[in-house]
Amino acid sequence: MTLFCDLFKIQGILNQHGYQSILQRHAIPSGLRLVGPSFVFQQGNDPKHTSRLCKGYLTKKESDGVLGQMTWPPQSPNLNPVEMVWDELDHRVKAKQPTSAQHLWELLQDCWKTIPGDYLMKLIERMPRVCKAVIKAKGGYFEESKNLKHILVCLTPQFHMCSFIVLMSSVLIYNVEN
Repeated sequence: MTLFCDLFKIQGILNQHGYQSILQRHAIPSGLRLVGPSFVFQQGNDPKHTSRLCKGYLTKKESDGVLGQMTWPPQSPNLNPVEMVWDELDHRVKAKQPTSAQHLWELLQDCWKTIPGDYLMKLIERMPRVCKAVIKAKGGYFEESKNLKHILVCLTPQFHMCSFIVLMSSVLIYNVEN
């Protein structure tokens, strides 16, 4: 079983209508398939994410019990584990040296499937430490080691924020344990 959604190739510039289509056809069905009803949906504050169209759609899905929405603070890249996944994907693709746009797309798909689930869980498990660092920095910048092994040593093992992670585009879907 894969922990990932399929990668979706966007043609041109993504607008609110295209984003709503991705929500309908890919993100929400993947969240339901991989996590189940009432999964918690998190997205950034990009204008297409916060458009009236998309907010209305997600609010309706929330009221129907399909998902819960997490409010995401603005300008908080250190809090979003998807950024580290994009870095990992970028590293894997560059190592294979794509030769054309088509080859790049093929490598993205292949490398996407090779990112192990335990890597994703390690990113989630680091979140308590990251949240503490953000609080200590009063919301400002803080340094975080890029060495994931170092990060894992610093974790508090009794605190697990999430049980599943699904990544697609800049969308992060996960199920919060109670």
